[in-house]
Amino acid sequence: KVCPSSDPCIIEQVELRAMKLQEMHQLAGIVKAACINDGWEHPRTGKQLLPGQVDMYAVVHNYIGPVTATDGIRLIGLSEGPYRKGQVVTQDDTRAMGIVRIDSGGVDVDVEVRRGIFWPQKPV
Repeated sequence: KVCPSSDPCIIEQVELRAMKLQEMHQLAGIVKAACINDGWEHPRTGKQLLPGQVDMYAVVHNYIGPVTATDGIRLIGLSEGPYRKGQVVTQDDTRAMGIVRIDSGGVDVDVEVRRGIFWPQKPV
């Protein structure tokens, strides 16, 4: 959907929304600081990145995915626990990584997303 600049509209799919130049500059500042401080990695290779090596795949993996899951997520249907608060859980196919928020003895686990996006139907 294309909207004239004089007529703001709602675009439901976040990934299709445009960014203003000012927002891109702000994002560049975030990338430069966070890439070094948080040890960003590339989602396809797992290799550590320097700010000049960051592409949008890395921004989504290291920043947008975790930031948009501010309340955490619940992974459902995992192998029977126990899962302990602070335990690291990963999804190898997506390189997603999170930290268990509360102890769980079952198959559903509350996780704080630290990196990537956990996809349904993929093993953890």
